[in-house]
Amino acid sequence: IAGKGGSGAASSMLDASVQTDLALATLAEAEAIAANNRAARTETRGLVDAARVLKQQAARHTAELTDSETRVLQAARTQTQQQLDTARTGLTQLQGPIASLEQQIAANRQRIQGLRAEARAQREKAFDAGDLEGYPFIVEAVRIDGDADTIERRTADLELELGQLLAQRSMLQAMVEQDEKALQTYQTTASELQSIAD
Repeated sequence: IAGKGGSGAASSMLDASVQTDLALATLAEAEAIAANNRAARTETRGLVDAARVLKQQAARHTAELTDSETRVLQAARTQTQQQLDTARTGLTQLQGPIASLEQQIAANRQRIQGLRAEARAQREKAFDAGDLEGYPFIVEAVRIDGDADTIERRTADLELELGQLLAQRSMLQAMVEQDEKALQTYQTTASELQSIAD
């Protein structure tokens, strides 16, 4: 009986020891799992924080690039606007001289036409009057033709000057068109940069 009692106690102690070992093992496993979870959470938070920092850096970098591009764009737009204003002013200043030259040339051409007609009339009179009596008419016709020739030379100079002014006007008109298109492009680009910044 005493042996049975000792055997039962030993069995109970063994069971208790096994259960204790199991409990300890379970606790250790639970602690390991918890530690792993904490490490995972810590790593996750680290990744989230890193991602947040990268996003902030990217946003800051984008903002810096946008600001830099905006400044460059603004400088280019200001310069182009100044060029456009200068070209428009030049066109306005050319209007008067061009109109004046065109009027002078037209008047000179009309005067030359009249003088040539008058010289022809004098020659006809000389032909009708004969050699002797017609000589004064010939002299007058030569004088009139000389006046017409002088006006023609002056007119040629005026036409040369007009041609130079017209070439300047064409150049300025081309500049105005190019600058206007450039300003439209700058406006579109500025809107795109603004949308990026927002």
